[in-house]
Amino acid sequence: MKSNGKNNKKNATFNRRKVLQALSLIAGIPVLNRAGFALSEEDSLTKYRLHSFELRVSDVARSVKFYSDVLGVAIVEESSESATLRLGDGLSYFSLRRLDTEESSGFEYIGISVLNFDFEVLRLTLAENGFSELVSFDRSAPALSRAKKYWVNQNDLKNLYFADAEGLVFKLQPRNDCGSSSCSAESARSVEALFSADEINHFTNFSSENSLANSLLNSILGTKFQAYQGPNSPIIGVGDGRQFLMYAGVNASSPVLRPAIIDHVCFSISETLFDFDVAQILELLASYGLTERGQQTLRGSSPLEYWVSQRMPNRGGVEGGTPEIYFSDPDGNRIQIQAPAYCGGGGYLGERCP
Repeated sequence: MKSNGKNNKKNATFNRRKVLQALSLIAGIPVLNRAGFALSEEDSLTKYRLHSFELRVSDVARSVKFYSDVLGVAIVEESSESATLRLGDGLSYFSLRRLDTEESSGFEYIGISVLNFDFEVLRLTLAENGFSELVSFDRSAPALSRAKKYWVNQNDLKNLYFADAEGLVFKLQPRNDCGSSSCSAESARSVEALFSADEINHFTNFSSENSLANSLLNSILGTKFQAYQGPNSPIIGVGDGRQFLMYAGVNASSPVLRPAIIDHVCFSISETLFDFDVAQILELLASYGLTERGQQTLRGSSPLEYWVSQRMPNRGGVEGGTPEIYFSDPDGNRIQIQAPAYCGGGGYLGERCP
């Protein structure tokens, strides 16, 4: 359980824009273009932002408590079947849904908000990239059966969904979507939480056709590679130059036989803004009852573990390693946390994305 002596939550809330502007004055963390921080909402780099996701969990109440305690999310809505948890002071969020009998825990989709959201323009863009309309969406259908399809969920009519060539689901949504009908309602964040998760930083997906997945997403969104975590491991810049999407794995030969999966989500946490103290972060995770992980595996995690991956120079990190911190939730889903400057590139904070 949490240590009674901890008071790591800040009493005052961050103003994200002011913080990012302040970073431009700090040596070594410049505010630049796509490689740095684009602050203007009118800038083309902010047309798309990582905005939401859904997680299938076995016990909604247990997961709500975990994410509230560890990441300080605000509980917007909660029932025995689902919950909506808001990040930071903006409208980005994630949803929890109690998994069905035939399902396993994991990530359902990646939500990307679109500035000046226009259904018809987005439909046309998808059609121009070889997508066809899926008239009736069936969640239980095989993932590959919806590959390169787009649809409207009858329970979520304001958003547009599509699946890439390997069945990985994305949701395109208006910038003002907060996952609830009460966006203006105040939702308190726990002041006793271990960390303050302010926004989604990135998603890492496992794919068997990385080059196809990258080129397709770049074509749909008009995005570019932001950095490389190895010569054959580019990351797709989304939003303001810090957020990104990455497809990990190998380039197998067609046809695609196995659907892509979302391996983990990464959050930016404000406590690491100026001092990414790995030992202190791990101590906080241990204080809540998480245990240090033993042998690492490519996929799958036991519940409530933490570990550090050192990204070395051959993967775009620094000498000695760029530390990347992970933990698993009560269902074993992987979560990463990094400093707000993290963009997936070089530097100790992973903040250099030339």
